[in-house]
Amino acid sequence: MPSLSWETLRLIALVIVLVPVLIANLRSGDVPNWGSVAVMVAGVALFLVRGEPSNAPWLFWVAGAVIWIGLFAALRLPGGVVKMAIAFLTWFDDAGAYLVFFTAAMLIVAVVAFALRRQRVPVAPGFLIAGLGVFALAATG
Repeated sequence: MPSLSWETLRLIALVIVLVPVLIANLRSGDVPNWGSVAVMVAGVALFLVRGEPSNAPWLFWVAGAVIWIGLFAALRLPGGVVKMAIAFLTWFDDAGAYLVFFTAAMLIVAVVAFALRRQRVPVAPGFLIAGLGVFALAATG
């Protein structure tokens, strides 16, 4: 039996971690704090399973968190979006894949908001769909 690749493991972990967050987000309209923590802890755990902690992109993760906190303070971005954006930093090694993922997620959320003609829509479905797409593309080649 072949072992799971890193990308396949990341795809499975995304579904396991994000489905409860998705349910809570759809019920209340808000991203729960425990959901953001679960996403961040899962990302760190996946990285520790994958490689050595000394090779982790710690600077990318810290710089990304600082930038998101600055954007939150300066532009008054929604807190749930910022929490999830910071939590998902730990799932990526570089800024390129992260920016593709986050851009796709926010485009999905914007299309849903436009289609429903609402200013506020749940963001977890966008993160789940974008994550499935980006991680599935990485897993297939």
